Amino acid sequence: MHDGAIEHALPGRVRLRFRSRRGDRKFFEDVARVLREDPIVRGVDANPLTGGVLIRYAGRPEQFAELAHRHGIPLKHAAATARKLPKLSAGRSIPVSSVALGLLALGQLARGRLAGSAGEQFWQAHALQQLQAPGFVPAALIGVGLIQLMMGRILPPASSLIAYALVLRYRRGA
Repeated sequence: MHDGAIEHALPGRVRLRFRSRRGDRKFFEDVARVLREDPIVRGVDANPLTGGVLIRYAGRPEQFAELAHRHGIPLKHAAATARKLPKLSAGRSIPVSSVALGLLALGQLARGRLAGSAGEQFWQAHALQQLQAPGFVPAALIGVGLIQLMMGRILPPASSLIAYALVLRYRRGA
């Protein structure tokens, strides 16, 4: 399994991608069979057409790193993923919206879409200032906004402007 890579991970769920093995039905059947025998694995879905393997497991993210080592999944990816997974204290959870926005942000970053328009940057700086974020955060967004302004990227999409107007209206209670 050394030619696979972790494509996505959340606590209890990891998606592997074996691009070089796409279409190799026997390989994916073998991978699924071997992983299902592991005591922490709760389910495996292998798809030879996409080259993907979804593993659902019970236990801590560190245990997935151990599972990866036992089954030859690239350890450097598995260990890095285990370190990056959110660590939750008892009784606390991460809001789904925060996780979703974080994942969307990573997707946009991977596509080279780092910054929105100047208007969006200035809006976010204002909002964070109102929330009393550390001063360097709004300042950085203002800096990015000025760069976007100089590049001619001034206005956000209409949907963003409508959303900003609604936020202002509801903040004022109007």
